[in-house]
Formats: sequence, structure tokens, C-alpha cells
Amino acid sequence: MFRMGAGALLLSLLSFAACSTADDIGSGEAMQTEVKALTVVKGREYARCWFDVVGDSAQLSCTTTARGTDPLGAKARVVAATINAQAFQATSGDLDIEAGGTVVVGALPRSAFPVLLMLNAKLTKEGEGAVGAKKGFDVNNNVQIARPEDLPPAHPATLGQPYDLWPVAFIDTRGEWSSFAVNTPEYKRSTAPYTTFADANEMVLSPSFSSQECKGKTRWFVAPSSGPIATTLSGAPKRDVTIPGPGYYAVTEDDFRAATPAEIAVDFGGSPATSPTTPVTPPPPVEPVDATPTCGGANQSKCPDNSCDPGHRYDSGTCVACGGNGQTYCYVDPKGTDYSSGKKCSPGTRLDGTQCVACGASGQTYCYVDPKGADYSSGKKCSPGTRLDGTQCVTCGGEGQTYCYVDPNGTDYSTGKTCSAGLTVKNNVCAP
Repeated sequence: MFRMGAGALLLSLLSFAACSTADDIGSGEAMQTEVKALTVVKGREYARCWFDVVGDSAQLSCTTTARGTDPLGAKARVVAATINAQAFQATSGDLDIEAGGTVVVGALPRSAFPVLLMLNAKLTKEGEGAVGAKKGFDVNNNVQIARPEDLPPAHPATLGQPYDLWPVAFIDTRGEWSSFAVNTPEYKRSTAPYTTFADANEMVLSPSFSSQECKGKTRWFVAPSSGPIATTLSGAPKRDVTIPGPGYYAVTEDDFRAATPAEIAVDFGGSPATSPTTPVTPPPPVEPVDATPTCGGANQSKCPDNSCDPGHRYDSGTCVACGGNGQTYCYVDPKGTDYSSGKKCSPGTRLDGTQCVACGASGQTYCYVDPKGADYSSGKKCSPGTRLDGTQCVTCGGEGQTYCYVDPNGTDYSTGKTCSAGLTVKNNVCAP
């Protein structure tokens, strides 16, 4: 732990290295004309990939999202390789997730299928340092594709940043020469539905840095699945504190609290009257903390209570991800281990063979009326505002669009045609 007095010199020497990462990722905000509110930065999508069938071959294409205002640099790569080692073929390429865009990665003959599609994204060293990630950190989405038609442009495999970020600013109100160090005990963050190195499902974080040279700059914390982040302020009067969410925080002679507009304005410029006064409350957690990180997840063994994690089922000796688009079916059994309980897919998907596929929306195949998405005999349905045309749901009812069916499921032609309020069917098109 750092201490004041003789330790202050060490803090000064360390502070340059601690804050150079923040500068590298473009987070310096000192002396702005108008101070900005610090709010949750949602995790972005890195890439989505699909196959286009061209004659007797399958062309692999990927679309990537430009980095934009995302503070963390990362690198992404895609590999598609045959599962049959006797006739191995592969295509691969790096994806530009800084500038974004769509590229053709390569092609494989139809005879190469089934293939394993592997999407990987890894934070840069600067990005890892910015959030205090321990070890090298990456996320993976590995999907087995039986036929190229199973991964069309309308139903791509995707990979994204499975966590949000909290921008946090620390403001020392005690004087020009005061300083402290932020030392955050290790905390873990689930990376579901993606795996990390060695098939773990979590990242381990411990952001630590000095304050002295970080004046007027934002630090980045990976948002926990729920609750605040506990940390220690070495060299500050109030040592053990919690960060409830993104925002500006003041270190005072006896407290750690939300900074006032005037305190924010000193370090970040802007008008004291209009500066944010309290940290922004983060949104509710998107996913629960994995209570069993060493079992039950993808490619892991069952847990001692004979269960797999939610969104996984037992298959051939290990738990596998299930229920999502492009994944195998789940079991109705909440433990994911009882085959006799029946099959199910996640909401918005249905069972097609042994795989769940996205359904119901415009451009997608139909869903089943069965809420489990597995019973063909229950009938077909499309989402509101779409109707079935052949095997695909299409947008309907709006001006210039095709008609809808009176049937609320959007699949029964015999119920008649209809359009949105104020429109009628003219030549099979909705018009005023």
C-alpha cells in the first residue's frame, strides 16, 4: 500500500505511467468549455459474420463496427476451419474494428463442411491496462456450422463486448500537493455468452493507479454484473470506499462523495452552475453473476448438483451453450441435463433440425406458436407488423408495404387482408 510522506515521491513517479494509458485512449477532458455528464458506456458489437453460397463454394464475409467513441482499443480475428482433420481446410483474417466496414475473409468449398467458425476479440495492452484486466484478456464465440446455408446474412454469428464501462473521475479537493492511490481489490465479471482464454467465462480485474498526474482525466472501470465496486484510497482520509456507478467523485478532508458543480469545474472546466452534481445510476444488471465459474459453462463439466449453467445443456460429456440463434436446442429441464423433459429454444428463435434459428422478425423465418419454439404442430407465427410470405416473415401494413393478415399470428391467409389505420389494400399494397 502507498502512504503519504516518503511514499508521495513514489506516487508521483508512478502517476505518469498510470495515466499515460488514459491519454492513449483519448480520455483527457481537462478545461472543457462545457463539462460532460459521465454515463454508462454500453458494450459494443465487434463483428458479425456469415456465409454466402456461390456455386459450389461458401464465401465468408464479416461486418465490423467502427470504434467511434469506444475508449478501449481491441483487435479481432475470424477463422473458419474444417472439423475433419483428415481433409483440413481453413480460411481466416484479421478484422478492422477501428475503422469498421464489410470484408470478404475467404471461401471454402461445400465439401469442407461442417466447419468450426471461431470469432475472437482481444483488448490491446493499453485497453487491458485502462481497466486493470489481469492476464491477457480476450472473448471468443465458436460456432459449429453444418452447412453454409445455416449461417446466412440474415442470421450471422456475432461477437461483442460483453460488459459495460463506467467512466469515473476522481477530484482531490484537499490542495495542489495532496495525492492518493486507487487500489481496487480483484473483482470478477462474467463474459457470458462468450468464453475467454482456456474456456473460462469471466475476466478478473484490479484497476490501480495514482491520482496526482490524473487530474482532469477519466478512468474506466468494467461495470460489475450488479452492485458497486469496492476500492481503497491509499493516502486519503477516507480509505475504504465504494463506487456505485459512473460519475465525478470528490476526495475531501473527511469524506468520499459525489463532487459538487464547483469542484468539477476546477478540474474539468465548464460552468459550475451546469456541471453534473451526482453520479449517474447504472442500469439494472443485464445478466447474473455466474455462481459456479468452474463448472456448468460451455465446454465445462456438469456441476456437482447435476446441472449446467442457464443457457447451457449437457451433451456428450460437457455442457454446451444452447437456445440462441445458431446454437443447439436446450432442454426444458432447468438444470439442462434431462433429455426426456423436452427441447426448447430461447424467445425469438425456433428449432430447425437440431439448431435454434432467429425467427419472427422481418427477413427471418417464421416462429412456432409454442412458447418453447420447438413444437411444429402448434402452428406458425410472425412478429407484430409482419406476416408470413412463403417461409419468411415480411414487414407489412405500412404505407407502400404489403398487406398484413387479420390473423394476429400473421400466418393465416384465410382471415383476410388488412393495413394500418387510415390505409387500405390497393393492388396488394397498403395505401391512403
